[in-house]
Amino acid sequence: MSKVLWNPTDEVLKHEYGGILIELTPGQKKKLPDRAANHLLTKLSTRGLTSLEYGDTPETEIKKKKAALERQRKFEMNQVRMYNIDNMRRKRNNQIWVEPPMHIQKFANKHSMKLEESWSTEDLDRKSLKDAKERAEKAEERSERLEKQLEELSVLIRELATEKHEREELTKLDKRTKEYKEKREELIAKGIIVDTSEE
Repeated sequence: MSKVLWNPTDEVLKHEYGGILIELTPGQKKKLPDRAANHLLTKLSTRGLTSLEYGDTPETEIKKKKAALERQRKFEMNQVRMYNIDNMRRKRNNQIWVEPPMHIQKFANKHSMKLEESWSTEDLDRKSLKDAKERAEKAEERSERLEKQLEELSVLIRELATEKHEREELTKLDKRTKEYKEKREELIAKGIIVDTSEE
């Protein structure tokens, strides 16, 4: 049994079967044994290769051609997308840019797709240094703020400790003495204790 393969695309489609390269030029129809034909269809149908059956009408051929060209379009656009994704990943990982092969450039032009633009690792190094410098500056600002807050907290703790000590000193004095009254007035003036009628 045999099968007719048809290449309705504008590309040369070729693949090996049993160590023999089989090639179909744009528009070419070729009769092949079933096994060889099925193998090529498995490998190249996404690129637009299709088969013709006995009894296919011109209308059927138009439908098959339309479906084949749509598969080819999707394949080619996906190739460009994969190239762009790979180069974007390389850029993120600070690796060198890979120039697009001729067929990728051709597909991108054919479908009006933008290709990932080139960059140099020096540009990425400069950006990394700039980012690192900005992070260091922010960390230094944070550190200075924390240092100031710690200093203010230390002053407050010292003041609280002094006030506590002075209150304790007052409690050790006899309330009937002049020394107690003077000390009490001093602490009221400093705001360490409150003047209440109970004291």
